[in-house]
Amino acid sequence: MAEIREVKTITKRKGILHHQLKRVCAYVRVSTGHDAQLNSLENQEQYFKRLRDAFDWPLTISSGARCPPVNRDAGGVPDSCHLTGEAFDGYFAGHMNAGVMEDMADFAAARGVGVIRYPEELFCHFQIPLRNDCIMQ
Repeated sequence: MAEIREVKTITKRKGILHHQLKRVCAYVRVSTGHDAQLNSLENQEQYFKRLRDAFDWPLTISSGARCPPVNRDAGGVPDSCHLTGEAFDGYFAGHMNAGVMEDMADFAAARGVGVIRYPEELFCHFQIPLRNDCIMQ
């Protein structure tokens, strides 16, 4: 039987610009009906704390678990790990450049975390656990 956990909804505050955020980490989680989602937050939290601590900068999580309509609207693939809560997209606000993005991706890959680099947007997509071999880009 699936464990039931409390869900807290945080509404977006108007007038806050991306560059005004300080040491903040946001995680968006929705119910997808997959048992893997029960531990997804803990698995991702363990990893993103290591990533944040290694770089010593606040890590911004721009996308976490998604329901199918949100995934579709975000341009996600039909079998996205965001749908099971096993993926997040992140970047270091105010510190991103091509070198930092590559360092983030290399840090993840060296630890067995799936990663897709988005060099135009300067963020990385991380998958925990590594689900397939096509994401080590």
